[in-house]
Formats: sequence, structure tokens, C-alpha cells
Amino acid sequence: MIKYKFRDYPKKKPIKFYDNNRKKIKKIFKEDENILSIYEYGQTKAPGISDLDIIIVFKNKTKKKILNKKKYDFINIDNELYDLIKFGNVIKMDSETFKNIQYFDKFNLSLIYGKKLNYIKPSQIEAKLLVQISINDWIPERILRLQNIINNKTVNISNSLCVLNSLCYSLKSIKKFIGYKKNINLILKETNILRRDWHKIKNIEVRLIKLINFSIFISKKYYHEYSIYFSKFHTHQLLHKKYKEEIKYEIIKNNYIIFTNNINKILEIEKKSTKNNIYISKSFYSHFAELANQKNSISRTMKKKYNYFNYKNTKLNLDYKKLLIKKINLAENNKKFLRFVKISKGLIRYGYNA
Repeated sequence: MIKYKFRDYPKKKPIKFYDNNRKKIKKIFKEDENILSIYEYGQTKAPGISDLDIIIVFKNKTKKKILNKKKYDFINIDNELYDLIKFGNVIKMDSETFKNIQYFDKFNLSLIYGKKLNYIKPSQIEAKLLVQISINDWIPERILRLQNIINNKTVNISNSLCVLNSLCYSLKSIKKFIGYKKNINLILKETNILRRDWHKIKNIEVRLIKLINFSIFISKKYYHEYSIYFSKFHTHQLLHKKYKEEIKYEIIKNNYIIFTNNINKILEIEKKSTKNNIYISKSFYSHFAELANQKNSISRTMKKKYNYFNYKNTKLNLDYKKLLIKKINLAENNKKFLRFVKISKGLIRYGYNA
């Protein structure tokens, strides 16, 4: 059993602390002629643990040459403010991409500074399909991150609690398709308790490690159960009929999503190694293959990370497919804008490019 060291303990902070830092953001950027609006997405229900999640919307006529790019990542501006943002990715985009922001994920948006912007609201049918898409985009990536945390001797507590909280959103979504699950509710409840009452509980580090291990196992179990619904919904012509080998996709360096038909591998707890793997049902391959098959730079990068790529043998529901393509193309537009203004960080967070 690994003997863990712990760092970055949550600090006691009042909710007013967040309000004061929102005011700082207004003050810092009020004279910036490149910025149209700054939004917060997400919630700060756990003071001292919750991040400030920020979206900066630039004017469409933003100058190509921006001198102080670090400013937009809140680096070397204010240490207290940076501590609230450092674990997140400050998303940066133009107003055209922002119009479609709810097609990326269901963002809880709150204006901090600038002009209040309109955005397109997906229909009820689209919203339900976008939940399906979000489950596939995020659950494998979150499990990989938790496995990385648990396989290291030093555990960053604040970051671990943020990843668990993010996973909880996906677990809530998965219940919509597979029904009530007691173990999912246990994860939701325990995550909330640890985030809310961290400073009140004795030996809480032990509870955190137990929760991470339990969350990995339960997430794998019910994501696999969700694969049965997913296959029926999309009436798949499953890939394994013609290609029985496992397919590997390297989501980030030494972190692999492996598509397999082996249920034992899907449900087993991954042992520590130089590579971090998650085995998922081969029925999910069609989702990732569709993303990798588009004619844009993000898709081309994805395609290079497969040990084998076959697109012809997969089928997706047509409306689901359209929304998936829309999402990857919006991400590409976001990337093009960042290239134009020569900003290296800030692409909207998405499971495959986290």
C-alpha cells in the first residue's frame, strides 16, 4: 500500500473572499481595449476549495499582437487571485464562439465584467444528446486523472477535490440513462461532505484516498453499464465484428483510452505503471472516431494518436453525430482565434485535449 504525502491543503476562506477577487478582476481589466466581457462559469459552493473558473471573451477586432499574454492567465498580477484560478484553464475566445458556448457544455454563466452577451440555447432534444456527448467526453478523462492522483506518492488535496467534484457532474448525468444507483449517490454525498467540511473532520486524508479509489471503481462500473444503453441508442454495427484487437488512443502523453470487449479489463483497478490506462467498451469507439475523422487540425492530431483507426464500421445516431461535429468544429474555431492572437493557452476545456 502506498504511503501518501499530502500537499496544498484547503484554506479557510469566507465567501466574501471570492467577491473581493471578482472585484479585482474588474479593476485589472477595465482599461483593456481587447476584452469584450469576462464571465465566470461554475459555482463556488466550497470556499477555500472552489476555483474561480473564468472565460475571457475578446472583441472580434482584437489586435493580432497582444503584448502581455500572461496577464490573461492572471500570472504576476495578484498572488491571491492567481491561487483561485491556477488549477483551472482560463478559457479565451471571441464573441462568435461564445454565441455557441452551450453546445460545448451546460455552463452556469455569470457576468463579472463587460458587456452581457447573448448565446444560443440548445433545444430540449439537443440538450439531451449533449448530455450523452458530455458523458463520453469527460468520464474517461476524469478517471485517468484520478488514477494519476492515486498512483503518485504525493497527493494534491485541493486539485483532487476539484477533479472529484467535476466527476460528480458526469455521474449525475449518467443516472439519467441508467437509473438510480445508490453507489453514485454515496460518491456525490461524500464528495460534498469533504469539500464542505474539510476543516471539521479528523483523519480526513484517509477518507479522501478511499473516496478516490471508490469513485474510480464505481465510475468504471456504471460507465460500462451506460455503454449498453449507448449501443442500443445508436444501433451500432460494432467494430469488433471485423477488428477484434484492442484499440489504443493516447489522450495525453502516457495516458491511454483502450477500447476493448474484455469486461474484466474494463472493471479492474489499474495497477501502477509508467502508463496510465483506462479500458472502456469498444462501443464508445464510434464517438471518438467521429471526432478524429473531421477535417480540422484537432481531429488530425487525434487520429495520429490511435494505434489503429477505422471509421467505416461505426454508426452514430444522426442528430448526435451532427452535434458532435458541431462541437469539434467550434473547438477548432476557438483554436484558430487563439492562433491569430498568438495565445498558446486557453482552448476551451474538452475531454480529449485536457
